[in-house]
Order: sequence, then C-alpha cells, then structure tokens
Amino acid sequence: MTDFSSEDDVSLLFLSSEGNRGAEEELIRRYTKLVRLCARRFFLLGGEQEDLIQEGTLGLLNAIRSYRPDAGASFRTYAQRCIIF
Repeated sequence: MTDFSSEDDVSLLFLSSEGNRGAEEELIRRYTKLVRLCARRFFLLGGEQEDLIQEGTLGLLNAIRSYRPDAGASFRTYAQRCIIF
C-alpha cells in the first residue's frame, strides 16, 4: 500500500481522478475531522449525529470527484461547501 501522507491535496485529487482509491482514502482521512465539525453545527430532529456525519461524508466524496483547481477556491473551501449543502 502506498503512503500518500506527504502528498498535497491537489496531487491526491489528480491521482483520485485517475482511479487511485488510496489517494481518495487519504483525502477522506484528512477531511473526516472537517465533516465532523460541520455535522456538529446541525441538529436532525429524530436523527442521530452519525446520520449527519454520513451525509457529510457523501458531500466530501462529491467534492473529491467534482473539484476543479482552476475554479479559484481551495479544496478545503470547496469541500466544506459540499459537506454543508
């Protein structure tokens, strides 16, 4: 298994777009804390906090798969928007 911990986000996003699952998993690992922080701000009536975290993780996956570096925002900013919305 390749160690991706020294790679920057843009490199990981490029590798992920080429089908490298290890790079995608590293991005998920890096941004899990952000997902949890975003989920903490919301309350889901009748739901569990883990449900919000799961939805946020789906938003993170969407961000990983749709981010474009030339759009002018950092990946973190883009990911946070995808996680929340």
